[in-house]
Amino acid sequence: MNNINIFIFITIINYTNAINIRGHKLTVMECDPNILDECVCEHPCFIGYNSTRLCEIENCYKFDQSTGFCEKSGKDKTTALLLHGFLGVFGVGFAYVGNLLVFGITMGFWGFLCFVNCCGICCAVEDKSSTNNNVLFSICNGLSYFIFSLGLVGIYIAGFIILSGDVIDNDDCPYK
Repeated sequence: MNNINIFIFITIINYTNAINIRGHKLTVMECDPNILDECVCEHPCFIGYNSTRLCEIENCYKFDQSTGFCEKSGKDKTTALLLHGFLGVFGVGFAYVGNLLVFGITMGFWGFLCFVNCCGICCAVEDKSSTNNNVLFSICNGLSYFIFSLGLVGIYIAGFIILSGDVIDNDDCPYK
């Protein structure tokens, strides 16, 4: 039992040190102590609350302690478009911005197409006594690849249209 407590203690210490090394994000700071009437914040990306005398960071902003500047915290539009340009048929651009619904739909489309291809191959190959086996196989295979190609082109074009607009990421923040 004592070994478990030591293990938990060491794990907590290591986690705390990892946060300190990476730099914990500053989200709350105290108001300016020289102004007593209202809560005035030192940086423009913070909102002051008189009741608590604390400044909280605005939504969609982050504060860099090393430079002392505020910056928007949304995802980078160029990165999303480049990811979609190279890996768009897999929905990677949507996964980057946090739109897991469209990413899941894209991956579901791939799964459906693999299923249709497997069924087409199995149906065509199963009946070995038929002389029309090659014709049936060619028709099933051709139709599945036609659907596959139309779907890929549709996903690719729709992805560029959606990602080039003002997409909001998973944290409800617009692009940077």
